[in-house]
Amino acid sequence: MNDCVNALKQGETVILIDDVIKGKEMGYFYLLSEFVTPESINLMVTHARGLVSVTITKEKAKELSLPLLGSLDGNQHKNFTVSIDYEKCTTGISALNEAKQFKH
Repeated sequence: MNDCVNALKQGETVILIDDVIKGKEMGYFYLLSEFVTPESINLMVTHARGLVSVTITKEKAKELSLPLLGSLDGNQHKNFTVSIDYEKCTTGISALNEAKQFKH
């Protein structure tokens, strides 16, 4: 695990495997938000092909008035809020616009 922490601190993207639910193992790309670039977002959406998410605390979600949707895959340890876009995005779907969201 120390290798992953060190890699994250150096700006690298790591993949962690969630095997809590047998038969529904999933891999997740992780990157510290300070290192997000359009290229890293493109890597995630091209190869992971799932949601691009940012981790926030329950307190931060409450402060931002973001209601919880609950778990999207049945995993009780993961909860999601409503989807949001950075206020200065144009389309919100380009890698550049996605990367901007993680910088604020």
